[in-house]
Amino acid sequence: MALIALDETQVHVQGEQLADIWWRGKQWAVTEYGIEALDGTYYVEKDRLLEEAENWPWPRQLGTKRWVDPDEFCTAFMVAIVLHGFSEINSESLRMHLTKMMEGRIKEGWPKHGAADPR
Repeated sequence: MALIALDETQVHVQGEQLADIWWRGKQWAVTEYGIEALDGTYYVEKDRLLEEAENWPWPRQLGTKRWVDPDEFCTAFMVAIVLHGFSEINSESLRMHLTKMMEGRIKEGWPKHGAADPR
């Protein structure tokens, strides 16, 4: 059985210390609190993950920020939905919004991973 590998790259924490980490990528972590940027400067509380779920505001909002790796945020978002026990989601709607977010970034000529721009 294959295990999901967790990224172990060191990240300097500039903001709040993260809660207990359940899954970790290079920029985002899913924690007992919700989703947190590894540097501690941005977070989404677990109780807000499905806020206005019909419009999927978190992937759409974070997808407009050039400092966000959208692929990793979307992965963290989906992992958080599962690990925090949300099972009542409209997967077709989520796929549509994720696709629109990525198409918008491509249309605007954004790099795939735009971590160069400041917040």
